[in-house]
Amino acid sequence: MEHAQTLPRVLLAEEDLVSQQLLSAHFARIGWSCEIVTDAAAVLKAVAAMPFDIVITDVEMPNIGGLELLRSLRVQRPEQAVIVMTRSADISRMTEFIREGAVDFLEKPLDFELVNSSIRRVLHAVRQHAGRSSLYRYVVTESTRFRLTSLQLTVAKLHLPVLERLYQSGRLKLNDRLKIELAFQEALANSLEHGNLELQSIWREDFNEEGVDRYSLVKQERLQDPIYAARMITVDSVVDGDSLEIIITDEGPGFSKGNLMQETPGEAVPVHGRGLAIIHAAIDEVRSENGGRTVIMRKRLIRG
Repeated sequence: MEHAQTLPRVLLAEEDLVSQQLLSAHFARIGWSCEIVTDAAAVLKAVAAMPFDIVITDVEMPNIGGLELLRSLRVQRPEQAVIVMTRSADISRMTEFIREGAVDFLEKPLDFELVNSSIRRVLHAVRQHAGRSSLYRYVVTESTRFRLTSLQLTVAKLHLPVLERLYQSGRLKLNDRLKIELAFQEALANSLEHGNLELQSIWREDFNEEGVDRYSLVKQERLQDPIYAARMITVDSVVDGDSLEIIITDEGPGFSKGNLMQETPGEAVPVHGRGLAIIHAAIDEVRSENGGRTVIMRKRLIRG
């Protein structure tokens, strides 16, 4: 159990009783504080009374639609972190929710490891107490480079320090800082798994007799194979004037059709496709180069 001072305070907005019980029991098991409401009006009332580290809400809530709820929360508490849950998502709807302020998108039935990962990532940013630094807003150019092997990336959780500095200096809003971090992690996982390890998404749907998917099995095999495990991933973050560029390059064979998908309204998002939709929703400009081995994400900054 985590120390009481660091316990996340979660507001769960969920009408379905079974989902309420599953999530509240999960949070109680790991020692997190969870308050439950059952409609959008109650969400706004609860958040008005006190701030929560994270609001987790179903897309469809009584009284107010999901998008309207996000817009109302943004007016009421602009820096409130909101994670959205849904049973079925299409690309256009997912990107719309993220653009309106959601910092992550979870699909039902929920994978509790993903729930934990999402909340911890958001909490890492929300709970920063360093205070705003005015000096960093005057930075004109800055670049940082990381180089890690495939194997190292599975052990080390890579965060970009520049995102926290930009937020603390007022050049990124909290929601943008969270969404960029989410997009970065999705792009990094894409470069590792589909780039360096050459895994195919369709393998996630191929299960053996023990119920283990082929994707996970091949991933573990290739992380033990020096040919794949020693391949490098290079991450560059570049602040240049009023923009931030994040550049990720892997040493895989590249993608014949590029590794970035375009939005198609109404198109269903498979579990393994959510990350690419999130990247497009969270980042102003996204492109690929070098045969799909390099992903370049660009975000406009608040003027220093």
